[in-house]
Amino acid sequence: MGVVRPLIYALILLPALVRAEPPAPAAYEGRRVKAELLERFTRFIDWPPDQPGPGSSFSVCVLGDDAMLPYLEHLAGKRRIRDRLAEVRRLEDAAGAAQCAVVWVGAIWSEQLESVLLVTSGHPILTVSDSAGFGQRGVILNLRPQADHMAYEINLHEARRSGLRFSSKLLRLGTIVGPDVEAVP
Repeated sequence: MGVVRPLIYALILLPALVRAEPPAPAAYEGRRVKAELLERFTRFIDWPPDQPGPGSSFSVCVLGDDAMLPYLEHLAGKRRIRDRLAEVRRLEDAAGAAQCAVVWVGAIWSEQLESVLLVTSGHPILTVSDSAGFGQRGVILNLRPQADHMAYEINLHEARRSGLRFSSKLLRLGTIVGPDVEAVP
C-alpha cells in the first residue's frame, strides 16, 4: 500500500502540475494548482444524471474569494468540465449558490458558512474550500496544503446527502471528515 498512494496521487495530480507556462510567484501558483485540482476532481465525482440540466453549462461559482476567479475563468476558457462548457460566476450572496454545480467558498465566509450550507446541503452542488475546519463544518471538499502536496478532506455525510458520488480513488486518497467517518472502511 505504501507505493500505491503516491502512484494514485501522481495519476490524479501530475497532469494538473505539468504545464508549459512560465513559473508564477508562489502565492499565485497555489491558486492555479487549486483551480486545476478542482477541475480534475470533477472527473472523479458523479452528479445525478439530470444535473446539471441537459444542454446547460457547468456552472462554477465563487463566493468570497475573488482571487480564485481569474484562475477558474482561465481554466474554463481552455477546457470543458464534465463535457460541458464551463461558466464561472462571482456570487454576491449565498442564495445564488442554488444555481451552481460547484461553489468555491472563501474563508471570508466563515461566519456565514451555515447560510451557504442551508442553500447547498441536500442538493447536487459540490461545495469546495481551502479553509481550515470548513470540511468538518459541512463543505464537501476541502483542500489542505501539506508540505509536499495538496491534501483534501471529504465530508462524506454531506456528499451523500447531495447525491454526489465520489470515486473510490478520491475516497482512498482523501481524509473523511464529518459524521460518517466511522462508516468508511
